[in-house]
Amino acid sequence: MEDENAGKQPGSSRQAPFNHIIVTVSVPTPAPPMRGEIIIGGRMIISTGAIGTQEFMLVEKSGI
Repeated sequence: MEDENAGKQPGSSRQAPFNHIIVTVSVPTPAPPMRGEIIIGGRMIISTGAIGTQEFMLVEKSGI
């Protein structure tokens, strides 16, 4: 397992695609580039929303 600080860019396409992505910072909505870094059948878990109203979102990529 590796971790990477992508800085201000939404994701890291250097080593993509990934089977799973865990985003450890809350964002308003998942950035489209991050969704593109998951393989078909892969999953990303991400915290979305503002402080006090955050929810976890599970994004699963299908081949459709």
